[in-house]
Amino acid sequence: MKSFLLNEIRIKLRVWVLLLVLIIGLLIIGILRLDKENEILIPDVKGLHLEMAVKTIQTAGFQMPEIIESPSGIDNVNIVVDQQPHSGVKANKNAEIKITVGK
Repeated sequence: MKSFLLNEIRIKLRVWVLLLVLIIGLLIIGILRLDKENEILIPDVKGLHLEMAVKTIQTAGFQMPEIIESPSGIDNVNIVVDQQPHSGVKANKNAEIKITVGK
């Protein structure tokens, strides 16, 4: 009788552990899916004037980008010559976008 009760308790414990693992797994999957929903496509701003590039990035849903100035020729003054991350990549809305402009 004693061993029967122990076996029954072990079986119930295993079922509860499996249920707990399943619930935790489903919660993790849900959190990962929500994080993906916050991702948006980074626009291509290379070649744009600084003001237009900032507007384009903000219109896409990102915060104000970090602006890095780099020495360039007269043709590239206030023109975006590089961006990080590159366009076409999905990133979280809170991702830091850096644009390099000629000065």
